Amino acid sequence: MRLRTYLRASLLYVLLAAVIITFSVVLNRLVDWRLADEVLVTVGGTLLLFPLLLLLRLGRSGPLIQSDGTMISRLRSGARIFFFIVFGGTAILVGFVVFLGLRAGDDEIGAALFLAALGLGFAYICASAMISKIAWNDTTISAVGWVFATRSHSWKDIKLVYDEEFLGPFSVLLFSTDLKVRVSRFHEAHDEIVEFARGKLTNA
Repeated sequence: MRLRTYLRASLLYVLLAAVIITFSVVLNRLVDWRLADEVLVTVGGTLLLFPLLLLLRLGRSGPLIQSDGTMISRLRSGARIFFFIVFGGTAILVGFVVFLGLRAGDDEIGAALFLAALGLGFAYICASAMISKIAWNDTTISAVGWVFATRSHSWKDIKLVYDEEFLGPFSVLLFSTDLKVRVSRFHEAHDEIVEFARGKLTNA
């Protein structure tokens, strides 16, 4: 999705949310509509969330081709911005939860630390997504794993290509070593990588 398209779509959702919020407030003032607050929060908030979700589709499509023929794919620029926002928000929330837990005393510190651990795990997933990078050529493919280490695989070992919805929409490349390369649908070159892998699988 190009920036101009994103801005137009986001503006449409924001205007629609503004109309619904205004309509709810007016009804509440005129006829004391009891559902006004629920509509204001639920519908208006959902519509305002759409521009953030649309970020996942913002950015160029296709790999970056280096001089030696190696092709590089990262998450689309909008997806990296999205995960940066979520990562920052989660980090702030974790700090706030720990602060409240410390102020509440021993009775609440256990729950606060548990929530903080969950938040840190989620922040780790966001950080992993932000630095996600896949590079491939005619013989090998390499990807940054969950522990931020780069692993390389030979196309000769490709065994299976399938789709997976766990933790998001992914295409999975399974190798005979039982190691996997997960390619997010929000990668710049998702389709190219999957098509290339299936071609290697057919010729294997």
